[in-house]
Amino acid sequence: MLPTLNRVNDYVHVMKWYKDGQDLKMGDCIVAMKPTDPQSRVCKRITGMEGDLILVDPSQEDDEEAFETFITVPKGHVWVTGDNLSHSLDSRTYNSIPKGLIKGKIVAANDFSKPISTFWGFRKIGNSYSDEK
Repeated sequence: MLPTLNRVNDYVHVMKWYKDGQDLKMGDCIVAMKPTDPQSRVCKRITGMEGDLILVDPSQEDDEEAFETFITVPKGHVWVTGDNLSHSLDSRTYNSIPKGLIKGKIVAANDFSKPISTFWGFRKIGNSYSDEK
């Protein structure tokens, strides 16, 4: 999730109201169980909602040998990607995820290695699609 979240020293704050995908929107950052390893959690951004037509790997659209694969996100599922597409394992690897795997929405993160003057490193994690900058 770089650059939104750091790999080390970042702690995310999750609102569990959004568990099971309740009231989530495109662009929200979530914590979910990893589909390929239920003991692990992943932080990803929702980039497709149920019924959306998704180009599975848009990073290859300029590659002359690439085969464009589209998928319609099934009912009760979301498409998730990391913010650093070139180094992310996400729906492009393990397909759309059931909303039941979602544990909550990330609303803030903090880095305790930051000086106290920055309110202990707290920062809001917003929706990159709908929040005003």
